Amino acid sequence: MPLEVRPARVPRPPAVAWAAVAIAVVLAASPLADGYFDFNRWGVIALGAMVLLVVLAGVARPAFTRYGVAACAGLAMLLALSAASILWAESKDSAWTEVNRLALYGALFAIVLLAVRDERTGRAVVLILGSAALLTSLWLCVSLLLGGAQGAFLTRRLNAPIGYINGTACLLVMGIWPWVAYAEAGSRRLLRAGALAGAALIAGTFVLTQSRAVIPATIISAVLVLACTGERTRRAVNLILVALAVAVALPWTLAVYSTGGAAGRLLPPGHGLLRAAAVAILLSALGAGFLRLALSGLAERLEPERKRLLVRRLGRTLAIVTAIVLTVGSVLGAPFLAREYRAFTALHVNENAAVRFTDASGYRYDMWRVALHEFEQHPLGGLGAGNYDAEYYRLRRNPEYTLVPHSIELQMAAELGIGGIIALLLFCGAILRACWARRGTLASGDRMIKVAAAGMFAAWLIDTSVDWTYDIPGLAGAGIVCAGLLVVPARATASSSATRRSRRTQAMTAVALGVLALLAASVGRQYAAARYQQAGAAEVQGSPQAAIGTLEEAQKLDPYSVDTLYSLAAAYAREDNYQRARDTLLAAAARQPENYVPPALLGDLAVRRGDSTLAAVEYRRALALNPDDPDLRAAVAAGP
Repeated sequence: MPLEVRPARVPRPPAVAWAAVAIAVVLAASPLADGYFDFNRWGVIALGAMVLLVVLAGVARPAFTRYGVAACAGLAMLLALSAASILWAESKDSAWTEVNRLALYGALFAIVLLAVRDERTGRAVVLILGSAALLTSLWLCVSLLLGGAQGAFLTRRLNAPIGYINGTACLLVMGIWPWVAYAEAGSRRLLRAGALAGAALIAGTFVLTQSRAVIPATIISAVLVLACTGERTRRAVNLILVALAVAVALPWTLAVYSTGGAAGRLLPPGHGLLRAAAVAILLSALGAGFLRLALSGLAERLEPERKRLLVRRLGRTLAIVTAIVLTVGSVLGAPFLAREYRAFTALHVNENAAVRFTDASGYRYDMWRVALHEFEQHPLGGLGAGNYDAEYYRLRRNPEYTLVPHSIELQMAAELGIGGIIALLLFCGAILRACWARRGTLASGDRMIKVAAAGMFAAWLIDTSVDWTYDIPGLAGAGIVCAGLLVVPARATASSSATRRSRRTQAMTAVALGVLALLAASVGRQYAAARYQQAGAAEVQGSPQAAIGTLEEAQKLDPYSVDTLYSLAAAYAREDNYQRARDTLLAAAARQPENYVPPALLGDLAVRRGDSTLAAVEYRRALALNPDDPDLRAAVAAGP
């Protein structure tokens, strides 16, 4: 009687894997809360992540690749520079916020390094992160078919669920890659086809954002995932199918924006254009899935040797065609690029553009110019973390109000100087180098993890290089988690290092826990101060005396916050205590001399008092700090 051969059992992931799954679920849920942009949301998540990290430090055995060590060094350097910059930053409160935000990102990165130890966990994490974009696309298309979701659009561009058009676009372009990866490495043909249909659905949906940042983010992330690991021909075919699905739906998806351009109003409920776009996206995605299924069936019928030969020939053909297209495109597209560069530097918005993807007009050039000027003036330490806007309003030549230069590289240069640039390059360089690792990392042994994580991280990095998604923790956190997945050590490396801790490791763990405790206290204190400040601001109208008591508590917890001083001044003004209100605003002005808001509020207070001469003086001070503000110009023009 022959012996029964039992299939090998797949080992269960270690218990610590649930920590990585938990943070993936929390980040995937961020579209339900505007990407956790509000400190009241991400502050709680930061505290929870730090508690989880303390637990992991007690039970998990740390193991690092050289890429992980370099990336940790880059993050630690950014955190140290940001904390040190509180000493010289004009807005110490903004610098403190940036320290706490970086602490959250560092905690997420460390959790991944400690909790992910096997391919099963890594795959689960990327699929959970990718589910946010897939569910967003499904929700939108179904809602549009039913005649709803008009509120998801702003000037005919998809704004929801992040509440920021370019943030929603980043969510979608990042979410493509887990499904492209599963379409390549999934266990069943039908599931692979379904995953490709999901990727095509997401890609068709992000066209509705008309966000220009998705163009370089998609192209560069695609180049990276094609270059960093094998099976390039199969991956290229999948990407071509996704691109074809997007192209088929373009006449309907582009029409949503082109009917009104940048100044277009919202379409009425149940408008045919929106329904047509939803139908086109769904049908083209299904078509891509069916094509993938058909190609898989055809490939399975071929003999292995013939299949390898056809794949090799197809790969060469695609490479040649790509080279020809790039060469011809660069020649024929040179006049168009020159024209759009002139539009990019002209500092105006083209309200009549029918397709925003090919329109380079806007104010990015001026924001970047200001950041470079700030770096030139403060090359060593920068202006301080979160302090790009300290000189922006005085130096700008555009009407845009912003706190960041819409580029993570220029933000680090302007705010942290040369040290910030080096630290960012160290972190990003280590992660990108790990994409090409052939051994030693978990991703090097699992193509699905590598393609998904590399694609998501690259898409986020390129997007935030031309935007400010770094400041949206739901999106940046997903990018940081994917960065961690790329440098997690391979299972063999991790298991071999899971031995008794040396004294050196114990000492390093103790130091890390001490730093973590300080960061947790920092986040907790600023979070409590923010809650007091918001509560006090809400009380100003109805009960100014109660507001003063609440705001004074906020000031004790966060002595740097000028927002608390603004609310305090408003409470004193409601009680007709002019002198206390003025003294409070003068304190805010002394705290941030480059900030135009305190003198503007002092001018408003003087108007309330009936002192038009003093109001004119204060408004002129504010205008000198923000020369392009139309309200301040009008106030100065109306002076005595």
